[in-house]
Amino acid sequence: MSREWLRLRQPATLGHSAAPSFFLATSLLFGAAFTVITPPFQVPDEPVHLFRAFTVSEGYALPALGHPSPPQRIPQSIAAQATLFTNRLTSSKKDRVRPQELAQALDAPLDPDRRVILSAGNTMGYSSLGYLPQAAGIGIGRVFSDSALMVLYAARLANVVVTSLLIWLAIVRARTSQWLLTLLALTPMALFMRASASPDPLTMAIAFLFLGLVIGVATAERTITKLDLAALLLTSFLIPLTKPVYAPLALAILVVPPSRSRNRNLAVFLPIVVLSAAILGTGTASLWARNVLAGVAGKSSVHASSQVDYAVHHPAETAVVIAQDYVTHLPRYLGHMIGRLGWLDTPLPLPILALYALTLLFLAVADRDRQPDWRIWQRMIFFIAGTLTLMLVSAALYASWTPVGADHVEGIQGRYLLPLSPLLLLPLSSRKFSASSDRCALLAAAVSVITLCTTVWVLVQRYYV
Repeated sequence: MSREWLRLRQPATLGHSAAPSFFLATSLLFGAAFTVITPPFQVPDEPVHLFRAFTVSEGYALPALGHPSPPQRIPQSIAAQATLFTNRLTSSKKDRVRPQELAQALDAPLDPDRRVILSAGNTMGYSSLGYLPQAAGIGIGRVFSDSALMVLYAARLANVVVTSLLIWLAIVRARTSQWLLTLLALTPMALFMRASASPDPLTMAIAFLFLGLVIGVATAERTITKLDLAALLLTSFLIPLTKPVYAPLALAILVVPPSRSRNRNLAVFLPIVVLSAAILGTGTASLWARNVLAGVAGKSSVHASSQVDYAVHHPAETAVVIAQDYVTHLPRYLGHMIGRLGWLDTPLPLPILALYALTLLFLAVADRDRQPDWRIWQRMIFFIAGTLTLMLVSAALYASWTPVGADHVEGIQGRYLLPLSPLLLLPLSSRKFSASSDRCALLAAAVSVITLCTTVWVLVQRYYV
């Protein structure tokens, strides 16, 4: 059963068979390229994420009760490299990385006995789950090299491999809308983040795996298996454990028709246990955050408890602020979701962004490759789950990153939309507009390769030329 569950069937046409393989090959190839081309610590918050991953790699994965936000003992060599590259390359877009400078940095030894104490900060607000791939990479990398900088590259490469495999499995299990999922997962921003020490790629990978499982179960001609159920339970628990704001994604399980269950009891049981797993994951993540973030200072102008109190007493005003923020800034968020690299200071050319966005829209609407005929109620569930997640992302940033009573939301980044993006595009499929599956496959593959090659060129121009 497990071999059958993991096996990729090979129908006759390009549209049917190529998406998972194309994704995996492209993600690994360009992910490795981004790992090397992107200078050290030129991904948002990568220094603190690497520090956390290094701590996890040494076995400190769980917070000690009674010791909120424990300080991290990081090798001085890693901290020095982070300071060097972050300060110089982010302070001026005119600065470039010199080959001899990078070679010198790679030669610097890790020297793990010389340590500095650094605060874990808000990274301890999330469980260690998102740092496990990077921690494993660091552990393996240290066996083969004593370079301080190789710690970062090992973490990046492990992140690429693990998250690419999970998304590949998501596309395989979805069976339908495969090229849409492929193109979403190969946005330059998604791939840029995978080739970093950030925990966000694992959040996206698990979210895609859950949604792929839901789509596959909802559209399959067979009944749900025990392996399907186990995978749905595990992923619905892990999504909020990585980031609780994505818990509403679990509502997508409601699109599975009762006929896919072997009996009436399972039809009722399935959504209840999946949603319960998501609630349990959210509660676990909340307990973690409550323990480790007590006493951690946030943004000086923000008082989360006061902001939450304001939102509770002014729910309508808060909802209007969040909605207006998306109305005003949604084009910018979408552009960032597709590709704004570096510390959000390196945009892709506008024609490339427009081409990619239009291709995503076209695939969502017109790709008829085993595209399911979603019922109205199923489309509504997708839309509601996506919208609730979108609002919760904004609400969290409104509480934790925005001054009390502000008429705007601070801190939203386009990459936060990636885990929920399939939910907002799947309902757009239409029988009135359709295109050949092979042509859709060729279009998606061509646009992806052109965009990623352009991204490589942009990164080289930004950091080296």
